[in-house]
This record gives sequence, structure tokens and C-alpha cells, in this order.
Amino acid sequence: MSILESVGAANGLLKGAADLVRELKRPRVSEGTFAEMLRQAAAASDPEAQARQTRAMATKRAGEVMRLRDVNGDGLLSRDESGLKADAFTAADGDGDGMLSAEEVRQVILQNAGVSE
Repeated sequence: MSILESVGAANGLLKGAADLVRELKRPRVSEGTFAEMLRQAAAASDPEAQARQTRAMATKRAGEVMRLRDVNGDGLLSRDESGLKADAFTAADGDGDGMLSAEEVRQVILQNAGVSE
């Protein structure tokens, strides 16, 4: 074997080793995570899917707000519990009863996201 052939063979081995190390360092995702990434990508290209996702998020967030802010546990937020300024509270209080329900909080979240029912 000539020196050039030896150098070529060594170069091939080094390239193969470098490719193997690069492959081993590449981040891996589970099948479930990959499937979720594909669903999110599909939703991003489908306005109705995006709106459904936003509605689901708004329902979840409204529940979180109620759980965190409803100090007396009556299922409604007073203006004090809400932490909103008077004009923002009045705008959010759709039925004008002086309290915010989870649905009214959800509607505000949807409005801010630019999504209608």
C-alpha cells in the first residue's frame, strides 16, 4: 500500500468517525414529541385549527385566572379580586352584574388574541 493510499484510507476513517460523532450529538425527539411538532406545524398553516387551539388555551387560562384570583371561592371575580382597573373591569363584565365569571374572563382572553367564537 502506497503512502497516498494510506493517507486516503486514514482520511476516510477520520471522516467516518467525525460523521459518527456528529450523528451521536444530534438532538433526538420522541415519536410523541415529533407528532406534536407536526400537529403544531399543521395548525399554524390552518387558521381554523389555530383558532381552535387559541380557544382551548383561553379556556385553560381563564380557569387558571379564576383559581389564582378567586380568593373567596365563589366562582366569580369581584373587581378587587380581578386586579383590573375600573374601566377594564367594566368592559370585561359582559352581563353587567359587577362580577366576572370564568366565561367572561375567557372572552377577554379571546378578544385580546383576536379570535371570535
